[in-house]
Amino acid sequence: MKNRNIIVIILLCFTFLLTADNSPAQIVLTEVMFESAENDNYYEFIEIWNSDESAIDLSGFRLGDGTGDDLIIPVNGGLTLQPRQFGLILDPDYFDNPPIYEELIPDDCLLLTIESAAIGSYGLKNTIPETVTLFDSQGVIAEYTYSIGNAPGYSDEKIDLLGADDSTNWSDCLTLNGTPGFDNSVSPDSINLTLSDLSYSPSSITRGMTATLTAVITNSGIDSAPPFEAGFYLDSDEDSLLSESELFAVECCASLNPGDEIAVHAVTGSLWEGIHLFAAEIFLEDNDPSDNTAFLQINVGASSGSVILNEVMYKPLSGESEWVELNNRSAFAVNLEGWKFSDSDTLDKSLIQTIEIAPDSYIILAKDSTIFDWDLPPEASVMVLCGWNPLNNAGDTLYLFDAIGNIIDFIAYPSDWGNIDNGISMERINPQSFASTLSNWFQCTSSSGGTPGCENSVFYLPSMNTGVELKASPEVFSPDGDGIDDNVTISYSLPIPTARLNIRIFDVRGRLYRFLLKGDLTGANGEIVWNGIGEEGKVGRIGPYIIHLEAMSEPAKQTYEAKMVVILGGKL
Repeated sequence: MKNRNIIVIILLCFTFLLTADNSPAQIVLTEVMFESAENDNYYEFIEIWNSDESAIDLSGFRLGDGTGDDLIIPVNGGLTLQPRQFGLILDPDYFDNPPIYEELIPDDCLLLTIESAAIGSYGLKNTIPETVTLFDSQGVIAEYTYSIGNAPGYSDEKIDLLGADDSTNWSDCLTLNGTPGFDNSVSPDSINLTLSDLSYSPSSITRGMTATLTAVITNSGIDSAPPFEAGFYLDSDEDSLLSESELFAVECCASLNPGDEIAVHAVTGSLWEGIHLFAAEIFLEDNDPSDNTAFLQINVGASSGSVILNEVMYKPLSGESEWVELNNRSAFAVNLEGWKFSDSDTLDKSLIQTIEIAPDSYIILAKDSTIFDWDLPPEASVMVLCGWNPLNNAGDTLYLFDAIGNIIDFIAYPSDWGNIDNGISMERINPQSFASTLSNWFQCTSSSGGTPGCENSVFYLPSMNTGVELKASPEVFSPDGDGIDDNVTISYSLPIPTARLNIRIFDVRGRLYRFLLKGDLTGANGEIVWNGIGEEGKVGRIGPYIIHLEAMSEPAKQTYEAKMVVILGGKL
């Protein structure tokens, strides 16, 4: 019985010794404010933390700075530091001055101070580093040598509270006045998923394409994260306030270990040109929701050739404006916001302001307001551009860029382009063929010298190549001056884009009566009016007349012909 009691006493003593040796070692230095925002010693503080699962009595604990140490005493809550509780050791004079940390210190923090007038011998120095040491009756429990150079009001914080006290595990606090009595700003959270990256592919996207969004999610916490979901949004109103109506995909993700990452993908619908704001969000309540969302901007370009350079006035008459006509040959409206136009000096582009161009419509970009001197159609869209670069008569290259900088169309023209006179534009023949093909351009054949806002005078599509069509309206006309059918309109359609055109009028005996057109330049379509007057300046006799059309292609010199009969009538 006596031996058994001795054994019990020995075990109790051994248990007491273990407790006395180990418990104080679980007190950790976690934060040092050595230079306050007010630059006063009485706003310095030392933060400690109880990492143990049991409470620890701080009676007899002392705090030093290498030149002296002081007894730690309570403020109003005793000296027992509860499990996982922070303790804040404040300068004694703090309580006699404006309490700048009052709004920061949580209620569950144990407030402490020291017995002497200042922490250390004369307060903590901010010109040389000092070593802060925590003692108990057995000796040193923890110590840390802080690094100087922090901005005033920014403390040194321990990153991993259970890690070493060397400089690699400490960092400058991220917030002014530190984190007295609560989690350090530089410490990892227990559960924290971070949306570390949001990207898309392919890198270049044009209208009608889809994009694959990739969200990289990292477990930045120290504990495993449970299964979670990731959502993808199209922020259609671009207000950065994500709503359920903007959510287009939700992906389920498995649990994630600390330090691991996962890539989550979602595919958008077909995109239209312009700027689109997308976002991804982690659906999990963790310790730091501020890093659970990421935004991404995708600039979608227009399809190449959807809007084309269609007509160029680069040699206007004196006092008139240079201008370029664009044509939307696509099947949908195109918003030109952010588009740019330039000549060969692509570093100096003219910005096209917000304007929408409807399918098969035109917009005229002009140097100045004299463009309005033209007889423009009522529906014509005109934009006078700021910073217009002069179009060089000696040759130049014209570019049309979409909002993301893609070249949508361009034409490089030489000094002798079209050999045109001033006041004559160059027109694109076939809008479906490349602008860069010089043979796809021809000088305007309209008497006005240009067709801004209208179909080009030389407009031609290969599908129109069905032979020469010659029509007259009316087929019976009476040039008697009564205002009714006094003229006949002769219209033609050629199987070639441009030609030199002869139109002759013969009487019933085959004699030349009138030479209406003689080697005139024309496009694939045109019309001319005859008033019944012959070469001698008199109205012809009543009866049939033969219209003979002869078109010679440029430059192949191939000839196309057509004939028809009209009746010159009169009063009986």
